[in-house]
Amino acid sequence: MYYKDEYCWGLLINEDCGARSYVDDEVVITRLGGGSEKENGKLVVKKGQDETNLLVRCIMKSKINNQEVGLVIGKKNNLLNRKLPHHYNVMDYFQIAKVWPEKQDGQVFYKVRFEKLNISKKSWWARKGAPDPMPHEQRTMHPVEKVCPTCTTKEMQVYKQGWTCLNRHCGDFWKINGHDITNSMDLTFHDAFLEYRAPPLKRVSDTPSLVPDRLPEIAKKEVEDPHFYVSREAMRGIVCPTCRRCIPRRFWEGWKCADDGVDQGASAAANTTNKCPFQKWLSFQPLSLEEAIGTGSAKPRRDSSASSGYLQPEISDTLLAPYTIHTYEVEGAGYIVHFVANKEINERPGGPNDLFKELQDTQLGLRRFPLIQAMVKGTLQAQFGVNYGLPYKFVVPSASLAFNGACDAIHRVLGRLTWATQRAVASKGHTTECPNELLVLGYGEGQKIGYHDDGEDSLGPTIASLSLGAPSTMSIRMKYRYYHGFIKKSHRLLDIDPVLPKCENYEKRLELKKNFYNLPETAGYNKLPENKEEYEKWKAERFGKEKNPKTYREWWQEYKNAWWEMYKSIPEKESRGSPPDLIKMELNHGDMVVMHGEKLQQYYEHAVSVKGNGKLRFAMTARYIKRDKVDKEDWPKGDFHLTGEQIYNGG
Repeated sequence: MYYKDEYCWGLLINEDCGARSYVDDEVVITRLGGGSEKENGKLVVKKGQDETNLLVRCIMKSKINNQEVGLVIGKKNNLLNRKLPHHYNVMDYFQIAKVWPEKQDGQVFYKVRFEKLNISKKSWWARKGAPDPMPHEQRTMHPVEKVCPTCTTKEMQVYKQGWTCLNRHCGDFWKINGHDITNSMDLTFHDAFLEYRAPPLKRVSDTPSLVPDRLPEIAKKEVEDPHFYVSREAMRGIVCPTCRRCIPRRFWEGWKCADDGVDQGASAAANTTNKCPFQKWLSFQPLSLEEAIGTGSAKPRRDSSASSGYLQPEISDTLLAPYTIHTYEVEGAGYIVHFVANKEINERPGGPNDLFKELQDTQLGLRRFPLIQAMVKGTLQAQFGVNYGLPYKFVVPSASLAFNGACDAIHRVLGRLTWATQRAVASKGHTTECPNELLVLGYGEGQKIGYHDDGEDSLGPTIASLSLGAPSTMSIRMKYRYYHGFIKKSHRLLDIDPVLPKCENYEKRLELKKNFYNLPETAGYNKLPENKEEYEKWKAERFGKEKNPKTYREWWQEYKNAWWEMYKSIPEKESRGSPPDLIKMELNHGDMVVMHGEKLQQYYEHAVSVKGNGKLRFAMTARYIKRDKVDKEDWPKGDFHLTGEQIYNGG
């Protein structure tokens, strides 16, 4: 449901609409969402609804106030028993003809009957060969009605199997002939209930179209704002004026209706489904650095981690001058090195200022790709991206371009990040592979990337990034399962709990782990038995030939009991919340960040958001991709040879 001010304005019906749902050319009957879970492929009501439920309040308020409601049907809805043209399909405006409670799985939930308002012409989704609709005044069918002898409520007969009182507070609610209606009863709707029509609402003359035409609005905005293309409004989709398809803005340049086959991971058939020629390209005027940064975004000299509650960095102004270096030691996982740039660095020829301008002047091929894991299949990443070098397909699968065809600016960025990778790791006495991949992301106004990690098994342990343009905040936190000690959805304890510093209940969890396993420090109690075989090996090493009566199951159950008993001491609000941020870094124009350590990506996750009213930011991230993890024919894409000013020396 789309609601505002406790009015229902729109409803999506997709996939499972609950028991006794119905859709025809003019009528839609569906349950209100929420409170259900799928068990063995069926929707089971787990939590009931009453008059205080928000969705019930919204639908009732809209009915009482004669509010028109727009309906959208998804392609997963099979009640029409025919193929729908798009993933989501706008139906029409409907009126709410009836709202009533039903009962299933021991819970009460609410159903709604919608009637299409405009019946002057056949619905686009009508079955093939259906007759033209009859005018409203010629429809004479009336529902069968009866007064409840218990509560005196007058109610129409909804079900063919018999009349029931639909007053949920009545003793005869959900009974037919005095007998409770059970889940096993195959209720169907009464013919008169389906065929009758409520008095039509008086249409409001200025009702907006459910298929908005944004093109005139966009043309006007482009004249008013030369940088409209990076605004929030420009990130929204449009409806194709030619084929009426919804078009997200997949391309940096604007909107293109035709599927052109560049969405990796989609089938060839899917990519050739639509060949509509419509496209709308935006006009571009490069932003100056000041315009991109926005007003009120004065550059801080230190990270916000300098305040209490965050992990404190070691700061050096001399280690890699002229950069100021902030180094964060993340115990048990790795370290993060923040290269804080300054005006001297940024203004040098070929430096961040020049790079920012050149990237805007170059056709990089930036576009948005579908996310691998998304609640709605086909959801696009928020940012525009393009990948150079070896393929990187962890979060967003995308085509990768060869370094040897990249522009000079890309090579100079690669040179800077290669230098930062080597210097950051060398400063801690370690070595690492140089990057062979570079991901470029373009952020528009107010955009961000949520918490994620770069922990794909094809990646090396080092990740380096360069920020250009608008300032942003990078937040790093422990993953939920390692912070709390169990998996969020299943509440299953971790097979191996590293008990990281600053995790929830750290001291008690560490003490429990030491005491329960009773291992000497040299045995490395962090290495826990993951299964029965490892347990038997551990038991033999720990006890030798001494008899230990505990089986693996008994041992694991004892540990779980002790763990959850310890967990009871944590206030529920604290024990269910998201992990707090461990580090917050203020990334400004020209800054670089290097993260090193495989465990860092395994145990921690990071997010980045553009600060204030910043309008444009480029994030350039370089990694080392293991060649044995990608196709051999892609290996040459990662080859590069830097020359001249492309080789960076830290100045």
